[in-house]
Amino acid sequence: MPETLSVKKDETVRFTNNSDNLLRLSLESAQVTSLNHAEYYEYTFANAGTFVYSDSTNKMTVTVN
Repeated sequence: MPETLSVKKDETVRFTNNSDNLLRLSLESAQVTSLNHAEYYEYTFANAGTFVYSDSTNKMTVTVN
C-alpha cells in the first residue's frame, strides 16, 4: 500500500489484498475490515481532509481535496 494517497472528494478507493496473508484494514471513520486473498474493500471519501489508514503493520495517509 502506498504511504500517501491523494484523491478528490467523493472519489472511491478500492483496497485489494494481493497477498496470501489476511489483511486487516483499518480506516479512520470506517469499520475495521479483514480481507482474504483477492478480496477488496471500497470506500468513498465524502469529506475533504487528511485521513489515516492502516494495514495493522503500517500507517498511511489519504489526502482528500
